[in-house]
Order: sequence, then C-alpha cells, then structure tokens
Amino acid sequence: MLRVLVCTAPECADERLSLARFTAREIENFTPLAKARVRPVPCASFPGFFHTVRRVGSAGMER
Repeated sequence: MLRVLVCTAPECADERLSLARFTAREIENFTPLAKARVRPVPCASFPGFFHTVRRVGSAGMER
C-alpha cells in the first residue's frame, strides 16, 4: 500500500492549502483553467514540492 508522508511544518497546516503536493513539473502541466484558479505555495516540509491555494476571486464550482 502506498503511504503518503504528512507535512509537519506549521505553514502547511493552513486550511486554505491543498493537502496534495505537486512538483514544479506537475504544476507546469496544469491546464490554463487550473492555473487561473490556483497558485503554487512552496511546501515547508518537503523542499521542491508545492501545495496549491485558490486565487482570490476564483469561485470554482460554488454556487
């Protein structure tokens, strides 16, 4: 079974950040729509990885 290591840095505990971590290469491959909705935030626990946070004003699927 694949186990994902949990971020331990307090900066990563911000509830606005995604739980997922992405590499810079994965973020480059985001669709234009995804890039417009989120911005990458460096992960303090795992250098070279990023969380994402919604950009201000992007409502997403909310109604």
